[in-house]
Amino acid sequence: MSRPITYCTINGCDERHYGKGFCRKHYLAQRVHGDPMVVLIERHDGCRVEGCGRPNHAKGYCRRHRHRFVRHGDALGGSQERDHAPPLDRLARRMVISERGCWEWQGSRDRFGYGYIGVDGAVPRVYRAAYELLVGPIPEGLELDHICENPPCFNPDHLEPVTHAENMRRTVRREVVI
Repeated sequence: MSRPITYCTINGCDERHYGKGFCRKHYLAQRVHGDPMVVLIERHDGCRVEGCGRPNHAKGYCRRHRHRFVRHGDALGGSQERDHAPPLDRLARRMVISERGCWEWQGSRDRFGYGYIGVDGAVPRVYRAAYELLVGPIPEGLELDHICENPPCFNPDHLEPVTHAENMRRTVRREVVI
């Protein structure tokens, strides 16, 4: 003996019965909100940010906008918080002068201690950006050596343009002394 097929008890709903006299949609609305007539947010095929067009990942947002929403509380967040000040101003704000006269970078650093800063769409190491902004371009075929042996330092007086071979000789000499 088979059971008769039953349908949702909500007027105008032709979906099959799921539980407590309701279809799945109305049952969940009743269970979550206490009212089966609460209009539930329909799942979107694409991101709900206007003009995005990426596929829905979670909560109606694509991966990028969902991540921004979680991180900043706004799906368009982050872009308003970027620092658009001139690079010299950003260098000055994130600088601490040590007892040895080093201008130590207090922003993000890599695992070797060298800082990074965005300048004109590129992300060079801070000491290179500071040297180029304050002194001028690094001569072709040369690299900057930290005379102070302090990777976060970007004081141009502590940076000397040398060949790669000379930089390596100095590095080896410093390691032997230590």
